[in-house]
Amino acid sequence: MKSIKKISLLTALFALVLSFSFSTSQAQVTPPQPETETYLLKGNVVDAQSGVTLADAEVVIVGQDINTLTDQEGKFKLENLPAGDHTLKVTLDGYQPWEKNITLDQDAELEIKLEPAK
Repeated sequence: MKSIKKISLLTALFALVLSFSFSTSQAQVTPPQPETETYLLKGNVVDAQSGVTLADAEVVIVGQDINTLTDQEGKFKLENLPAGDHTLKVTLDGYQPWEKNITLDQDAELEIKLEPAK
């Protein structure tokens, strides 16, 4: 009879230890991830010779699906850009493409001067 009680007690103890180890392995909490900082890039696109604003120029962050067109006043705005290094490219028919490497660590504003095509 004592051996049955010992087996029952050992079985109960084993089950308790097993359930405790299972519950602690399931209770691990992933620490919160820091939010990625994002920035605003805005600016003007103008003719380099005359200074006239250029509408409908395409402004692109190369290698990413981020782009926009300048408005009728030559202005553009790209929001929620991730911090870090990017290549900005601006194109418009009749003008030479413009490209520049930029580093975003704060909001930025640019004036981009496009040269007429040769």
